Amino acid sequence: MKKLILSMAVVAMLFSCSTDNVNSETETTADLTQMTPAKALDQSSEGMYYGVFGHNEIKDLHGKILINAGNNGTYSALIQMVNGGDIRFQGISNSRTNIHFTSDRGSFDFNAIDFKAPVVSNVFIDNQSESYIVAKKSTTRGGGTVLLGTYEETGNEANFYGNWDMFGDGNVGGGPFGGELLIQVAVSHKGNIGPFVDSTMESETYLCIGEYPAFVFFTNGNLDIWTDNQTSNFAGITTTWDMKHIVGFHGDTANPYSPPGDCIPGAFGTWSRDGRTGTMLVDVPPAPIDNDGQNRVIASPYNK
Repeated sequence: MKKLILSMAVVAMLFSCSTDNVNSETETTADLTQMTPAKALDQSSEGMYYGVFGHNEIKDLHGKILINAGNNGTYSALIQMVNGGDIRFQGISNSRTNIHFTSDRGSFDFNAIDFKAPVVSNVFIDNQSESYIVAKKSTTRGGGTVLLGTYEETGNEANFYGNWDMFGDGNVGGGPFGGELLIQVAVSHKGNIGPFVDSTMESETYLCIGEYPAFVFFTNGNLDIWTDNQTSNFAGITTTWDMKHIVGFHGDTANPYSPPGDCIPGAFGTWSRDGRTGTMLVDVPPAPIDNDGQNRVIASPYNK
């Protein structure tokens, strides 16, 4: 039995440096959550990237990242953790596709020779060598919403657990109800370095709204997640999972949708894999939306 405990955080990763020298303090502290990706770099290895940072065993080593890979001619990084801490990096590059990032807490290497599938390696943070980063090209300011989570097997919590993270496409307003499409899930597991990634999300037909792809949107100050009937192949084994939940909803637990049935947001999501079953729980403050429609949460600690 698996129990998934999901947390949502939108964190930013700041990269800044010149191609041959470490950047100045001004560049490394630039607010990349407010940096707009250069349109001319959309089909280039340079530009902005977003994604997740995690460790397959240490739950506190977890957050969303933004990567400035030469978007403004500099390289820098910031990781904002689920526990609220920040890690800032400076970058050095001798080419436009290979960047080495360092901070007082660790380092990693970023390679975007294939900008559609960048590779992040040698992630070494807080003396932990089994950390990882999964990144995607960003075309919107602040990148896409990232739902950060963890899971564990019920009854075997000490031995079967990891991270469970979902990526939005960054196009707030491009999904149902003015929301954002969810386009990728990354799941790590204790004992395995790096996560399993599925970039295919299925559509589902709901009684109250009809057929829709996996999506997330903000309503009445809450984050509403709809990802029912998803199928992912992790390590050669099919995993089915469902998540329909309102993040930050602490009011009346009665169904806010009508009619009932598959339109009821659950207190948790569910999933099964190779005879195991589990739950997902989301319970974090919602992310605000600023006046340009973009998601602007900097960090959201667990709020159980």
